[in-house]
Amino acid sequence: MQVAVQTAPNPTSLASHGPCRIGIVAFRRPVFWSSRNTSDSPLSQMPPSPAASQSPLMKILTAPNGCDPAPHGTTLSLSRMQCEDPHMSARINHVSINARDLQESVGFYVDLLGAELLPSPNFGLPVVWLALGRTQLHLFERDLQPTSHHHLGITVDDLEPVYRAAERRDAFDREAFRNHLVELPGDVVQLYLRDPAGNLVEIDHHGVDRLPADLRAQLKGVWEFNPQSDEHMRGRLFVPD
Repeated sequence: MQVAVQTAPNPTSLASHGPCRIGIVAFRRPVFWSSRNTSDSPLSQMPPSPAASQSPLMKILTAPNGCDPAPHGTTLSLSRMQCEDPHMSARINHVSINARDLQESVGFYVDLLGAELLPSPNFGLPVVWLALGRTQLHLFERDLQPTSHHHLGITVDDLEPVYRAAERRDAFDREAFRNHLVELPGDVVQLYLRDPAGNLVEIDHHGVDRLPADLRAQLKGVWEFNPQSDEHMRGRLFVPD
């Protein structure tokens, strides 16, 4: 897992991040670190801004437990960001999206993904919590207009049942990424849908060959829409095979 640390909008807020503080200021472009060298990457050719080397806030990358700032031109790995502290970790525990009709949206996610209803606190507005594996999906009832490309991605073991359920609901989105079924480098398939509130939902599955013939016939590679360099083709979505 690679972590990009970008310019901090409020540098003073970085001072309270505990024994290992991660941040960077005074750079005009993203800067990457790592415990392994990536000098062959184009990112390593990006020089820091002159102001960065003069900034005393560069020292914020050195923590009391002995973590040293990594040199320019490398990429920060999660293990280095944790300063080799196994107790420090981060993962997304839920995503919250709007529903114009809670019952309709709940039915959609239960039907397509087998989402499970969970108890939820009272937030003063209609809210439903759903379980999707170890992650939660939170729905709140508000009449909001979804954006064109903002979306959530959900991994499934088998795409076909989700596809069939979406087909019955006429839920495919063919506009945002130019097809409803898209192949990514690394043998990953994406299915794009719209839920009843219009939110864009991406369903991910590993293995083109595991799809039935009628779905493979509709599949288009991302390279058919946009030119891909060798660097682009090395991109991998975290979808287990």
